[in-house]
Amino acid sequence: MPRAGTTWLCHILNSHDDVAAFGETLFWGKSYVEPGPDGCYDDAALQKVKASLLAADLESTFVIPGPGLMKRVRREDLPRIVNRSFETLEGPSAPSVVFTSFAHEMARAEGKSHWVEKTPHHLFYADRILRHLPEARFVVMIREPYSFMLSYKYYRGHENTAACSERFVRRYHPLACALVWRSSSRAAEDLARRMPYQTLVARLEEVESDPVNLVRRVRAFLLLPEDDNTLPAACKVNSAFGGGEKPHLSDSDIAWMNFVAGSAIESAGYERRLRSSDVYDVCRSIADLPAWVVRWLRDTKQTTRGSLRRHLWDWLVQQRKRFT
Repeated sequence: MPRAGTTWLCHILNSHDDVAAFGETLFWGKSYVEPGPDGCYDDAALQKVKASLLAADLESTFVIPGPGLMKRVRREDLPRIVNRSFETLEGPSAPSVVFTSFAHEMARAEGKSHWVEKTPHHLFYADRILRHLPEARFVVMIREPYSFMLSYKYYRGHENTAACSERFVRRYHPLACALVWRSSSRAAEDLARRMPYQTLVARLEEVESDPVNLVRRVRAFLLLPEDDNTLPAACKVNSAFGGGEKPHLSDSDIAWMNFVAGSAIESAGYERRLRSSDVYDVCRSIADLPAWVVRWLRDTKQTTRGSLRRHLWDWLVQQRKRFT
């Protein structure tokens, strides 16, 4: 789930002496390149995958500040790492071979033996990942719905520029935000039910209440050696508010979250926030939906490196699954 402590956990894991934690590659999601009928990439497809990895910003690894960033690898080193990981690859190569080749090369460049990759929306592609990497383990972070919505609404990006802020404002609508929370919560619940020994669901509230125990639990789940010297001392990384006073959700925000995700809120063990709705505020948000869809499609087209049509279809399939 985005805005749920994934960057914090990525940084904490990367501070471990044996772990290179990086992200976001988008490899199995937005940037996924479909293999051929034989389930493998030919030489032309390998070049597409390589170009996608070269274009990845890996913001959690190189951009967003905080303890636990990589010490030996910098953004300018990424082309060298990608090129080296493809040196021995030639068609036909399975997606799992390509991905693990890159991941191992990232870990090697950092002087680590284990690797962890962080892309929040990979949660929706867990079945795809498991088809290619059947022994994969998933650590899924979720968050209380209304604090998630507040963070999602007011997050302005790590770049902290007017253009970046404007982009996040364009992308926000309370209906879409509620769908993101519900889909993520349902997907986490479903994965934990189907793959209980390969899934650990943690909550952002644990970061705030007992971060040391959470990190120990995650490390044990990932079969990592204990390393008490790198247990967390701080819990605020990449906050949407930068230490300032928090704003409040509007009536339409809460109304949409309750309407769209009410049953999922209760299923996840949270409580609905009751509030009398401002009818004008809700109607205005409904009227804004057509314009928001146009803005969202334009922005998604710019940020999707794979097939936009395929990405939208996968998203709709996921929404249908979560509704049922």
